[in-house]
Amino acid sequence: GAPVDKQPFVEKLKITIDASLKRQKIFNTFYFNEDSMGRYVEEINKFRPAYVIAYATPLYNFARFIKSKGLQIWIPNSIIIGAEKLYPTQREVIEDVFQAPVFETYGCREVSSIGGECEKHTGMHINMERVYLEVLKGREVAENGEHGELVITDLSNYGMPFIRYKNGDLCSLSHEKCECGRGLPLISNIEGRVLDTIKTLDGRFIPGEFFVYWFMQFEEIVKFQIIQNDISSLVIKIIPGKEFLGNRLDTLKEVIREIMGDDISIDFEFVDKIELTKSGKFRVVASTVPIDFQKQG
Repeated sequence: GAPVDKQPFVEKLKITIDASLKRQKIFNTFYFNEDSMGRYVEEINKFRPAYVIAYATPLYNFARFIKSKGLQIWIPNSIIIGAEKLYPTQREVIEDVFQAPVFETYGCREVSSIGGECEKHTGMHINMERVYLEVLKGREVAENGEHGELVITDLSNYGMPFIRYKNGDLCSLSHEKCECGRGLPLISNIEGRVLDTIKTLDGRFIPGEFFVYWFMQFEEIVKFQIIQNDISSLVIKIIPGKEFLGNRLDTLKEVIREIMGDDISIDFEFVDKIELTKSGKFRVVASTVPIDFQKQG
């Protein structure tokens, strides 16, 4: 990921120096295309990182690109995945390409890190030192193994405590004890926001996180959904708040076109409700446009 806005020179310089001192190299997945991914392969092979930390879907697409082009990539010690749910097929492709174990983590911007996998991969250990989790079915606490709404109490935020906070994700806790011996309880499954990749007319791939980060700046938007059924157009459903002003749509269009190109058609739909999927998940960004690196030559 990377900041959505254009950065002032001084801010950009500070970030560059900070990354250099920490021995980090950061790639902006908001501008993925075949040319940039090719350069990233070369830079990774030159940099030879010990660890890779990434969003799930962009790294999966990156791994697919490497595999389809028959490229060689530096093998790190491990790969840490976050930001969205990692599916088994994605894990399989990433581990096959990078020849390194993948560790899934879970968190949310409001309370930061919540849990992560250990070397046994039997679920994600809850960071009990800093968060207390509950799973609710209606008003009742769910049994271990039962799916329900995740409720989070943050134990380390003294500036603005979050107490029994619902972040919108569905979750189930495990009654199993991990063989690693750490003793921390396990999250057996998380069903959070679904973030598809948006494809642009000039062949770039925009991860769904871009829209999440940008729309966070519009407090007067209660909820939104991005839909792409055609490569040349987007439909944006919006549940507006009372303070929403129509001219804010111009700002949204300007930023989206700056990222996706001026030729993209953008239609806004004001709605009272955005439906969940049959499994109860909220699809923040939904695209039916296929991504096939082989066909793109």
